Amino acid sequence: TLDQYNTDAVFFADPIKNTVIPNSNFIRIYYSNTNLTLNGIYILIELNNTTTEKYYNKYKCTFSPNDNTHIISQLSNIETNILMKNTIPYKTPQNVLTMQLNTGIMKIFADHDSKFPSNMKFILKISGLWENSDQYGITYKFIPVVSN
Repeated sequence: TLDQYNTDAVFFADPIKNTVIPNSNFIRIYYSNTNLTLNGIYILIELNNTTTEKYYNKYKCTFSPNDNTHIISQLSNIETNILMKNTIPYKTPQNVLTMQLNTGIMKIFADHDSKFPSNMKFILKISGLWENSDQYGITYKFIPVVSN
């Protein structure tokens, strides 16, 4: 959960060639404390007043940023802390998660028969950092917690 997240438990692997974004590197994130080590950061969140619809072969979730300001603020702080923890010299950090949340639209990964309530719970998975010649940011995705 958001209150269990601890920036001190975030660690970074060495950069490798990014296979998703051309001409860039990927830096894997590990979340590790005395009890466990995770390949990435997994945070359970709940957004209020969501609407989810099929969008091509994925799902699009819309929500009001004004109804979710506290959650957006907490996630923005986490993103900023991760980017500050692994500052890459001569490159500009990009708060892509914050920018997306402020639009009130996000793409989610779910089974095609999923049912979506108006107050959705998600797992935010932060896998690592991407970096190109002059910028860097986090890689992430939202996974809905749904009942079938």
